[in-house]
Amino acid sequence: MSQFINTVMCEKIIRSPQITEVVLKSSAVEKFQFSPGQYAILSCEDHDPRPYSIASDPGQDTLSFHIKNTGHGLSHFLSTSDLGTPVSIDCPHGSAVLQQDSIRPILAIGGGLGLAPLCPIIRAVLDQNSAHKVILFHGVKHHEDLYLDQEMKDLAHRFENFAYTGVTEIPYQAHPTGILADAVIQNLSDVSEFDIYISGAPAMVIATLQQLDCHGLNRGRVFTDTPL
Repeated sequence: MSQFINTVMCEKIIRSPQITEVVLKSSAVEKFQFSPGQYAILSCEDHDPRPYSIASDPGQDTLSFHIKNTGHGLSHFLSTSDLGTPVSIDCPHGSAVLQQDSIRPILAIGGGLGLAPLCPIIRAVLDQNSAHKVILFHGVKHHEDLYLDQEMKDLAHRFENFAYTGVTEIPYQAHPTGILADAVIQNLSDVSEFDIYISGAPAMVIATLQQLDCHGLNRGRVFTDTPL
């Protein structure tokens, strides 16, 4: 069951020229409880409420969100506001959550800010069982939008069963180039064994799953909040 909570912005971390990690804290909540993969609805001042994926882990006294400054609306407001700004949240929401009892390997696919809800899923799995196989693909247009590139590389270095690939649409020397779905298929010809968590723009999610249908996709093991 979701609840309305009043919070304040307590920290901002610049992740890229356009993306900021916004951290919220509430004196009324000792520890936020939710399932990895869920989202919250944020609202403040006169801006229309909108959903943002929770990028932090459950059981902490703060919530983190990855916000892209689009130049207008609530995202612009949150990206440019000062610390101490009040923000109301309604959480948790979403059903694309970590399947705690599953032993199937995980394929995580995030487009743009779709990486955010995958972060707590990946961390939870690896913390619970470092031998659990997890493969992450993060697709963006420009290389600077791979805003957690180094963090994911460091995580892959720590956990031998975690593999990370950043994919850019516009060519860049350090990463594979092209469409996200193509990069997945080039690395995995058969995805039938995986639990698949996929997040991002609805058009990307739908197109990627359609392509994976030809490579053993089990629709019953797909977890996304995108209507299919």
